[in-house]
This record gives sequence, C-alpha cells and structure tokens, in this order.
Amino acid sequence: MIFRAVEDADLIRKARRGDVEAYNLLISRWERRVYNYLLRIVAHREDALDLSQGLDDPVRFGPWPCRNAHNEAYSLFRKPTFVGY
Repeated sequence: MIFRAVEDADLIRKARRGDVEAYNLLISRWERRVYNYLLRIVAHREDALDLSQGLDDPVRFGPWPCRNAHNEAYSLFRKPTFVGY
C-alpha cells in the first residue's frame, strides 16, 4: 500500500502539470472504489454515478478521493430537492 500511495502521489503531481495519461490512470484506479462508496451512502445507482462524475475534474482530485466523494454525497443530502430513498 505504501508503494501505491507513492505512485498515486507521483501521478497526482504529473496530472496537475497537465499529464492527461497520469490523470486517466488515477481515475481508472479510483473510479470503481469511489462509485461503490457513494452507492453505499446514497443507495441509488444513478445518484452515485452522477456524484462520482464530479471526480472527473483534475483540480478536485486529490489523494483522498473517498473523502471527496463523501462530501459530494452529503452535499446532495442538503439540497432541498433531495427526497431520500
């Protein structure tokens, strides 16, 4: 896991410098994990998919994507239009 964290940190640095390949690798590593995490929170596939799309912005991607996903899900809960499931 330490090696993976170092790899992710290096990929994040590269992605922030505009390396599209590094960014795509980060997204491919984390997208399923983040989606599954969101699905457990919101319990609705379409909402989890919509929320996980927020990670497509390279500026917002960081070393803790699940925390970012958590914040996105709870932002949905605070919207007056959210009815729950």
